[in-house]
Amino acid sequence: MGDEQKKFAALIGSPSAVLASEEYFNNYSSSRENSFLLGPTAKGRKTKLIVLAASLNGRQEAEQAFRQITHHYSDLWHDSAEYYRRYLNETVRLELPDSRLEQAYDWARISMLQGMVSNPYLGTSLVAGYRTSGSDERPGFAWFFGRDALWTAFALNAEGAFASTRTALEFLSHYQRSDGKIPHEIAQTATLVRWFQDYPYAFASADATPLYIAARD
Repeated sequence: MGDEQKKFAALIGSPSAVLASEEYFNNYSSSRENSFLLGPTAKGRKTKLIVLAASLNGRQEAEQAFRQITHHYSDLWHDSAEYYRRYLNETVRLELPDSRLEQAYDWARISMLQGMVSNPYLGTSLVAGYRTSGSDERPGFAWFFGRDALWTAFALNAEGAFASTRTALEFLSHYQRSDGKIPHEIAQTATLVRWFQDYPYAFASADATPLYIAARD
């Protein structure tokens, strides 16, 4: 995947993948579908690896990242597990009679941490989640929303993750309007268009501002 200027690039694939279909266009028909098969699995269980790599500096860098992830997947997986294990140990833990409830609480803490996103053009803060927006494929909820970040900040404070709360507050204050209003919505592509000048969404709601005051207190 890429753009016409060949600045942005992304690759998705698997070491075991076999191309199933590829998009095409001719005088008689067309298809916008790209797909691959992960290969056969013998009786029993088998792990299949799907890799997604991207770059803001062209295809060559994206390919390097793809190879890095593919060849060092086990090490990266181990480092990731250690990262989350350390985070769980450093924040508020619960010992509950119901192990399922305790596990759900731990997964909730990890989910909040995974909402912290670093955009090289905008900065680092909490996004509102990972899913499509409405009935189309636009990843609208993986944007920076003021009220979602601030409601999450209360939960982060409750578990003792104060550094994450500070990061979210500093991000929102950076884009605070001159009259003090806290932004409602900042798209991941906000620096590629005149987001704050030509679109009405940045400050479309007012509830982020009182939440910001409460979160700072």
